[in-house]
Amino acid sequence: LMLDDLTIGKLICGIYADGSAPPVQWDHFNDGDSDDRPYICWGIKTIQSWDVVVFRGSVTVLDWLRDLMAWVNPSMHDALGPVHPGFMEGMDETWKSIKPLIKNTPIFAGHSLGAARADICAGLAICDGIMPARTVVCGEPRPGFQKLAQILSKAPRASYRNVDARGNYDLVT
Repeated sequence: LMLDDLTIGKLICGIYADGSAPPVQWDHFNDGDSDDRPYICWGIKTIQSWDVVVFRGSVTVLDWLRDLMAWVNPSMHDALGPVHPGFMEGMDETWKSIKPLIKNTPIFAGHSLGAARADICAGLAICDGIMPARTVVCGEPRPGFQKLAQILSKAPRASYRNVDARGNYDLVT
């Protein structure tokens, strides 16, 4: 039985550890604030037969700078094709750290910058022969282009965004 989006959403909220959501006891956690590059916050929580890999959105100055880097010309990634450099920065190293910790089928998740990183990480996993059960993202900016979209289309996904009563939505997503 697949994990529901509410359970995954609680993990997405919990990665912020700001007191607005119940704390999560992560099985593996990198706060992204240490002296070790690449300064990306992520956590893994094993639930049933899935390893849920969650990326935090923008909190630090470096996170916001990386968001702004997304507006510059895309950079070319060997496996994923053109990607936004701010979202991609440090993700190859992050995937190398996460990959050996995956013991079950992964689910990738995140909000905002974390959503872009969840997509990139899911793409890297697929390219490495690890098929995610799904990807669940909230407020997701587009991290790449057609090649990444084609890679991600191999696994189920859910993407949520804010829409008001008149149908206006968050333009970033």
